[in-house]
Amino acid sequence: MRRTKLSAVLVALIMAASALLIPGTAHADATDVSLSVEFDNLSPDRTATVTLKAKSESGVTNVEAVLRHRRLPDVDATIGSLPFTLVDGTVNDGTWKAEYEVDIEAHPGFIVFDVTVTTADGATLTRSARADSCYEGRFADLKTSPAIVDPDERGIVVQGRLLVQKVRGAEPEPAPEGITVRGIGDASATTAADGSFTLSIPSTATRIYVSAGQAVCQLVGDAPDGDFSQKATEISASIVTPQPVEAGAEVTVEGVVRREGAGGFEPVGNMTVSGYTAYSTDAETRVGGVDSAEDGTFAFTFTAQASGPVVVRTEDTSFLATSLATAGRLTVTGAPEISAFSASVQQDTPSTGEDTVVATGRLLNGDAPIEGERVYLESASEKELFWHVAATGVTAEDGSFSLRAGADRDLQWRVRSAGSADHAATVSVAEHVDVRDRTVAHVTAESTADGVVTLGGRVRNAGGDAGPVSSRPVHVYFQPEGESTWEYRGTVTTDADGAFTGRFTEHRDGGWTVWFWGDDEFLRTNAPVSWVDIRPDFETKFSRFGASPTPVTAGKPVTVNGVLSRFKGTGALAPAPNLEVYVYFMPKGSSEWKQVGMTRTGADGSFAKAFTAERDGYWTAWFWGDKDHVKANSATAYVDVR
Repeated sequence: MRRTKLSAVLVALIMAASALLIPGTAHADATDVSLSVEFDNLSPDRTATVTLKAKSESGVTNVEAVLRHRRLPDVDATIGSLPFTLVDGTVNDGTWKAEYEVDIEAHPGFIVFDVTVTTADGATLTRSARADSCYEGRFADLKTSPAIVDPDERGIVVQGRLLVQKVRGAEPEPAPEGITVRGIGDASATTAADGSFTLSIPSTATRIYVSAGQAVCQLVGDAPDGDFSQKATEISASIVTPQPVEAGAEVTVEGVVRREGAGGFEPVGNMTVSGYTAYSTDAETRVGGVDSAEDGTFAFTFTAQASGPVVVRTEDTSFLATSLATAGRLTVTGAPEISAFSASVQQDTPSTGEDTVVATGRLLNGDAPIEGERVYLESASEKELFWHVAATGVTAEDGSFSLRAGADRDLQWRVRSAGSADHAATVSVAEHVDVRDRTVAHVTAESTADGVVTLGGRVRNAGGDAGPVSSRPVHVYFQPEGESTWEYRGTVTTDADGAFTGRFTEHRDGGWTVWFWGDDEFLRTNAPVSWVDIRPDFETKFSRFGASPTPVTAGKPVTVNGVLSRFKGTGALAPAPNLEVYVYFMPKGSSEWKQVGMTRTGADGSFAKAFTAERDGYWTAWFWGDKDHVKANSATAYVDVR
């Protein structure tokens, strides 16, 4: 038998216990039957090796395959037969093989091998496997139009070329004419003689593909995304019913919806608008819903139950973003009210990364206090109007409450009564509360000379104003390697841009950080630790790194190799001999590197280590440094395992 080096293996393992018997035949005594096809569609000879293994008490008398050509969607034709030869073992426990030269041009799609095993008792058993008779494809020159998809014209057009590689190492060439390229839904197009195609997709999905069963193997690609961001909407509304109203009265809300258009905001019809008398994370009371008219106007009516704000909201669609607005505050006579409401920052609390907002008031029905009622302190941004519960409590005997919650940005605050069997729910007016702005700091530290560490960094406002935190003291701390205590090393001051620098004498490895302790305007913050190794004699770098072969057959070796070099300052590269290099692997789809081995550089700095190829993934190498050398990380190398 001629042996062919193969890179892609298609195995169809079928046990005799689940055998598909041909009608009208005796039960074959063949057992442990397996059928596999090995085929490398990039090899020059494109020879498929078909292997059948079987056991039989009476003995196998013949193994033969009927060859079928399948091409989607509607080609399935017999194209010949193929005898097998016993190459190992005996007729009672053996291995039979046959070879077939696949002609992709003549039979694109699949070559199916329907292999029949005949045993001495006259019974037969059939197994099937296939080889993908196709060229390796790739998409090229993909572009998407239009660049911006308008809500009124929601389709896109993807143009490009489909190329194929016919033999390993050969340059890609245009795919055969007539290959079907598909998109989401029923979108499809066929390639021209130069491999080009134009695909109209009635959505914004840019994924395209070639399905199996054609002259080009199954392939998936992504065209560049256009600007499919949602367009902004704005909604305005008001309560048009005169107030106050009695409980049970009908209340009407009117308004208009607009969306961002080419000439500014313009009315939008058929947009669903919902109305709410409670709108928060744990209580959402929808009281109305209607679609806007062609001119963007809408109106809905609901029954008044409790005092409080009425919120209107547009739906969120693929092309139009949701928007919120208040239609005003509804006052219902004879219903509970929250009076004397106040929300403010408690100034005497320590800086813990956020300020404390204290909300006080009384829950009354007329002049009568409501005791023991559950109330919620809620917050929302000016843009959201979607209220989040921050704290909860119950009213005292005189109807009073005092609720507090942490806040790290400026927000609106309100108190909501949940209501009970005896009292309707109600919501206070909202008050805007300014708090101290959050800050964020970063620091970099490096050893620039023997015993000198240079620090640089910045402190900026992380609140509503993302500007610098200028002219503030920043305190520097150092923690030696192996220690658990931070040493105070001095204070630097931020400049007009919030930046700071500092130089410190230090002969020990360790971590550096800075603290800004906050003031009346800003909350305190600290920077992530920056680690410094006092500089060794040599810098190091991987001047070469790779992993080969790729693609590689699963179970075969893949070798990671490279060269580790060292240098001083701007000097020339030299070999870095006799140093430990650690090899790491990250499987495709994972985000975690795993150490898989260690090797050592030779006199010329080179290294190599072989591993068994199991999964597609990425390879990299680390030299972790020593007293004479700085650590270094190589590039990554991807290996395709088939």
